[in-house]
Amino acid sequence: MKTLSKILLCLACVMLMASCEKEKPVYLSGEQPDLYQVFTADFTVWEHSVVPAGSTCQLTWEGNGYSDCIGSFRVEITLNCNMASGEFCDLNGSFIADDDSELFFQISEGKILPNSGEGCDYYEGYFNDPAEITGGTGQFVYVTGSFCPNAFIHNKKNENDTWFAKFLCEGKIFNFYRSDKDHIYPEL
Repeated sequence: MKTLSKILLCLACVMLMASCEKEKPVYLSGEQPDLYQVFTADFTVWEHSVVPAGSTCQLTWEGNGYSDCIGSFRVEITLNCNMASGEFCDLNGSFIADDDSELFFQISEGKILPNSGEGCDYYEGYFNDPAEITGGTGQFVYVTGSFCPNAFIHNKKNENDTWFAKFLCEGKIFNFYRSDKDHIYPEL
């Protein structure tokens, strides 16, 4: 009889464990967030490079802007450029949020073209080569995605004028959540 009661007790324990569900994450909104969000960012950068020597140079652009996903941010961009052809490569950038989290992006290669569209008298050049979001730090560790930069360039027309580029980015961002409480970290 003791053996039968032990078997029944073990069977009851196994059934109890099988009926338990794993606890699901709780989201602030009550629903699981989408895997991607629309990403937009509007920002302006100014030239902070040492004056280039020759036709090939490394440029440094810095500025600030706003994104619905990030909020207010600073941006830093470096790229290698051929001044004669307008071609560039190895554009690496970082959006830096108010909490100092950084969201990294890059464009392997592209070309600055003459702007023949609307506003061409003020924005003489543009480029729209796709940018890849490659992760980051802090709240952006697991973030990926891509965007089109829609960059318009105002060239310095006289010595009292200032060179700058205006970006109106649009794309998709994956694995971004506004709060650590919303974030599901992948099992490593």
